[in-house]
Amino acid sequence: MPKHEPWKTYTEWGQKYGPIVYFRAYLRRFVVLNTAEAVHALLEQRSAIYSDRPTSWMLFRLCGREQTVFNIAATEPRHRVYRRILHAKLNTNATRSYWPLMQKETRAMVEGFLEKPALFESHIRRNAAAVIMMVAYGYTVTDLDDMFIALAKETSQITGRAMAPGRWLVDSFPLLRFVPSWFPGAGFKRQAAKWRARFDYLSSAPHAWVKSQIADGTALPSFTSNLLYREDGSSPSAEEEDTIQWCASGLYAGAADTTISALLSFIMLMALHPEVQSRAQTEVDEKVGRGNLVDFDQLDNLPYVTAVLKEVLRYAPVGPLALPHKLIKNDEYMGFRIAKDTAVIANTWAIFHDARNYPNPFTFDPERFLGCPEKRSMQLQLDPRRFAFGFGARVCPGMQLAEKSLLLNMCGMLGSCTIRKAEGVTVTPESVEYKQQRSQPPLHPTLVPELLGFSPQMLLDDIISAAADAILQCLQALEPFMQRWADARVQKAVENGDNGKEKNKNGKDTEREAEWDALEAVEQGLVAFQTLLESHTDIAFDFFEAWSLRNIFALAADLPVVVPHQRGLSLDARPEEETELMTDIEDLRRRIENVSNRSSWHPSLRN
Repeated sequence: MPKHEPWKTYTEWGQKYGPIVYFRAYLRRFVVLNTAEAVHALLEQRSAIYSDRPTSWMLFRLCGREQTVFNIAATEPRHRVYRRILHAKLNTNATRSYWPLMQKETRAMVEGFLEKPALFESHIRRNAAAVIMMVAYGYTVTDLDDMFIALAKETSQITGRAMAPGRWLVDSFPLLRFVPSWFPGAGFKRQAAKWRARFDYLSSAPHAWVKSQIADGTALPSFTSNLLYREDGSSPSAEEEDTIQWCASGLYAGAADTTISALLSFIMLMALHPEVQSRAQTEVDEKVGRGNLVDFDQLDNLPYVTAVLKEVLRYAPVGPLALPHKLIKNDEYMGFRIAKDTAVIANTWAIFHDARNYPNPFTFDPERFLGCPEKRSMQLQLDPRRFAFGFGARVCPGMQLAEKSLLLNMCGMLGSCTIRKAEGVTVTPESVEYKQQRSQPPLHPTLVPELLGFSPQMLLDDIISAAADAILQCLQALEPFMQRWADARVQKAVENGDNGKEKNKNGKDTEREAEWDALEAVEQGLVAFQTLLESHTDIAFDFFEAWSLRNIFALAADLPVVVPHQRGLSLDARPEEETELMTDIEDLRRRIENVSNRSSWHPSLRN
């Protein structure tokens, strides 16, 4: 069996031998489906007999993963229980209820990009874990080094190694599972024991945490707490609690990995195709609005971004080979007899790169999904989302949540960042590597914050706003002090009987006039001072913002600063605008001095 990119080998076999390819590996039988028609006919239309899972003795039995949501046999009664529970918690209506949480975590992810762009993969991983951990357990992920994030990543890698085709002899010769661990050559059993401990901790640790929160009365609403803590006060049976634990573990282990892989591919493809990125950014700006995160009801109004998602899933599928199905009885298709217990594998990569369905399949082109109305029925049949999340009774129950989450995260990135290739790195579409059945682009593009007022609030805008607020607070504190000073000076002048004017019989009016003149002088002085201060700080903030863009965020030397109010701004010499500003400042100083001279008509006010 091919060990490196087997989907490409299977595709070559399909082109040579036909859409269905049969082969044997030791005692195991395999059928690979290389076309959408074959997948639809067998895994969807005949899902009643094609929905079981072939036994992976290493992963299922020795590592203890036989009862997981994705691995459990279709003939097990618990399989239907799993799907019923998960569908109720992951359908469209449920996804809508999670939207505020998803927006909150998307905002945190983008803020993380702006603060530490080099750690963008960690921010994506934290975002995916934060959403699913809150939904499944009511657990709040607070930082990039959270214990459960590391555990999910570790177990995902272990799963890939444990289910690698042809790697473990015990999968082909199940009798080897009875060999003692100490026996020479039985290292696979010792390895399985270590992995089993990690898998058990993945399932039990968050479940135990929720139970402790329920006991303390501090549990947040979640999938697990809602099922454990019933309104009638009853407790689930041991069987029911075990089912709840496996369901929640399936959410935790499966959804995050899929989202992370798809977003990494999205970032790589945006770096490779800046023209696609620019058009998608324009649509987000126009349809969602700058400073906003996309609402649930706005998703249907983003045709180009949706097309980008479809093309990402097609061009770099999360799973180039779908998880294998198993036939539970003999069947026949296209004149070929398929024996019971045969492992049936859908070659998703071959389907997505079939030129009959997708012209120029090796070209990244989202516009292929924006065709004319008469072609729309064909497009619906070939929507990559239909093939990316499984088939028949084994379709991913969290498909709606995953799709909406991907769209939200993509819009968040497009609305706040420009993604480009890192300096000195040569990147091609062939840079995508597939590891453990998941797409893992090795590329580390540079995320360039544009700082144009997008939501979430940009880091530099926060700093500038804080400085502006401090200036305003100083002025607000100065105003009552100056008014009290004016009142005291006027009162002192009146008490001395000298109002600075010629004596007349209407002293009351002249006193009121003197008071008005003093307050007017204070107000004019404060306005002039505020104008002077703000004008001086504006230019300083412009330099600060431009310098930060060029240094903190490490923009390329030939990449212009595009913030509108900084066009033409030079960091090397004082621009003409600043010279004009300094002239205006000097003029303001003279005006302030004139106001002061006009207001100091009484000797007691001159000091």
